[in-house]
Amino acid sequence: MLKLEHGNSAIGATLVTSAEELRKQNRATIDCFRTEAEHPGCGLGFGADTLVMKYYGGTEHDVDVVVYGNKLVGAFISDNGPTNYPSFRVWSLWI
Repeated sequence: MLKLEHGNSAIGATLVTSAEELRKQNRATIDCFRTEAEHPGCGLGFGADTLVMKYYGGTEHDVDVVVYGNKLVGAFISDNGPTNYPSFRVWSLWI
């Protein structure tokens, strides 16, 4: 699975099945999501770097942590239900 490191809502997340497909999709993702100004609200303020991770089917979970003054002040785990394969975006975002 290829995913933007700093995007939100699974924007740019893509399931890839080969090294060649990974290279092509990585270039396409970086070209598409260059700056926050081009995609306001997507969370690209830190760039369009990507990461590769193992894909596990099933439900989607979010893990959010809040750090203030170098101290952990909150941590939350949310069960978002099944993903909207192949886009990996939660259905409720479109409603």
